[in-house]
Amino acid sequence: MINHARTLLLNRPSESSPGNNFPGEHVIPIDYPRLDLPTYLDRIRERLFGSDPDRAMLNYRLQQFMTLLHASQYEGYVTALDNRITYLDTGRRDLFDEGLFVPSANPIGTTSGPIYLQGKPESPDAVGRLYNQHAVEVMTPTSIRVSTFAPGTRQTTTTVTFANSLSSPVALGGSGYSVLVGNDTPGSKWTFDFYQRPTWSLGEITLTLRSIGEPTLLQLFGVTNDEPYNTFKSLWNKNMETPDSLVGLLLAVIYRTDEERISG
Repeated sequence: MINHARTLLLNRPSESSPGNNFPGEHVIPIDYPRLDLPTYLDRIRERLFGSDPDRAMLNYRLQQFMTLLHASQYEGYVTALDNRITYLDTGRRDLFDEGLFVPSANPIGTTSGPIYLQGKPESPDAVGRLYNQHAVEVMTPTSIRVSTFAPGTRQTTTTVTFANSLSSPVALGGSGYSVLVGNDTPGSKWTFDFYQRPTWSLGEITLTLRSIGEPTLLQLFGVTNDEPYNTFKSLWNKNMETPDSLVGLLLAVIYRTDEERISG
């Protein structure tokens, strides 16, 4: 199938695609179903993508993983499954554009007056949810409500004070940012839509995988010397300080997932 290895790592059906204009999105075969994977593969995927990744995180990591695989001398294992590939278009870098990760305020209706952001983004890597969507509304001259729609859904109302025409800080729902509002008129409202950039390097992800436990790795690589898993296991075991270590694990995940597709 087209984009075979990437599709297996993504493991999402074609109907789940948010569209080709979504950052980092690529073709998924129309007949691919989401596979119900064994627990050991789910455990590994949590280290690769986060415990509850959104589409942006999946696409972000997949661009990193597939670039790594194709840059290695073991690329043949990727193309052996199917050499029809659409995701190597080097002209498309939208998911890595800096503008995606810069929060900006969008006033709603007749809202006027400034709103300022402070703080720095929290790392989204452990959970894997990059997309943030928040609404900030002045409820009374002394209270501001923040509605968070992503990640998660929650609403908080904070009592504020104003000094020098600015409110005290109000947190934006777990993003690491706070806002200071320069307008105490009830009904004033702004929205924020942005992504949080992952902070873990591929080396750090590899380190988290090394603590996953021997039983999980035995299920992944097998206990015999069957190929291609023996090659993948050797890459993982003998290249601890090089990218080939992660290459071996990723290839094993791809091939085990393909076995589940064929048997399912």
